[in-house]
Amino acid sequence: MKAWCNVTTKHEQLLEYISQLPIGGKISVRQIAKALSVSEGTAYRAIKEAETQGLVSTIERVGTIRIEKKKKRQYREAYLCRSG
Repeated sequence: MKAWCNVTTKHEQLLEYISQLPIGGKISVRQIAKALSVSEGTAYRAIKEAETQGLVSTIERVGTIRIEKKKKRQYREAYLCRSG
C-alpha cells in the first residue's frame, strides 16, 4: 500500500468532525469553518455532503441540526411537531 493512501482530505476531515458533533446540536458554516480553519465555502460543501449522507438535516427557519443517520425522517417530524 502506498503511503498517500492513508492521507485524509480536508473534506474527509470535515465530515469526520461533523459526525463527532453531539446529536441534536446546531451546526453552522461559520462554526465549522472557524473550528477547522477552512473557508466558509469548503465548510458549506462539507455540510451539504453530510446532509446527503444523513448526518445532518436542514430544517426551515431552524437551521442545520446534527442527527442520527438512521433517524433523519423521524427526527425532522418530531422537531416540526414540537415547534408547531
